[in-house]
Amino acid sequence: MKVTAESLANALLHGGRAAAVENFLLSQDADVPIYPESLVQVEVAKALRDRLHLTGIELEASTERIVRAASGRKFGDPLYPSLTRPGEIDIVGWLHVVPQVFVEVKDQISGTDDGVVADVLRIQELLSISHRWGEAGPQARTPRFGAVLYYVGKNSQQYKKGRHLAAQFIPFADRTVDTSLMNIRKVVDATRFELLIKKIRVVDSAKDGAPDPELVGTADEESVSGSEQFTYCVACVVNERDVISPA
Repeated sequence: MKVTAESLANALLHGGRAAAVENFLLSQDADVPIYPESLVQVEVAKALRDRLHLTGIELEASTERIVRAASGRKFGDPLYPSLTRPGEIDIVGWLHVVPQVFVEVKDQISGTDDGVVADVLRIQELLSISHRWGEAGPQARTPRFGAVLYYVGKNSQQYKKGRHLAAQFIPFADRTVDTSLMNIRKVVDATRFELLIKKIRVVDSAKDGAPDPELVGTADEESVSGSEQFTYCVACVVNERDVISPA
């Protein structure tokens, strides 16, 4: 599938859901938060490989290599782009010689940031790099995208009053998601970039309703562990706005 903001967000969430399922299969416990980050990284990379039209997927990609490819310049060139925070990008999707997709992933964030804002700032720096050949450059006709994916989880042990229903967690999980997105929106240059946000609920142990009365007292009755977990997966995609040339 051609890479668009929408197709990228959907692929990210597909990978995020797969990571949640794999986390459950490994732990055999739907109460535990999604961990480690490397699990998320691999499942998201597989989803991008399978669902998007890319020619290569690279994990822990060097920003130096990305900058060289995106700019067509070598280190030492006076016009070589510098990054505020060099290092590695969790996942890079390549279209031939063009680094087209930059993705940073997190496991369950403990607050409302956990480095997500810093990742969004660096993604904008990468998307702002122009090739030295201008419109003749290999990326001139290839739209580029950056994204962050993370989880917001709530566990019944966080609260003095026990809870196990999804409806009891949702207002608190929504509040954390909204605050994290507010922090992201603050640093996105809306004059240059568009921001697409999507979230889904993934595998967790929060109950969707009261127990089925026909199952009460049977081996299939739903149990309350006191450690019920409710989890959202959030994907934020950043891309440059279309520039319309003056007539």
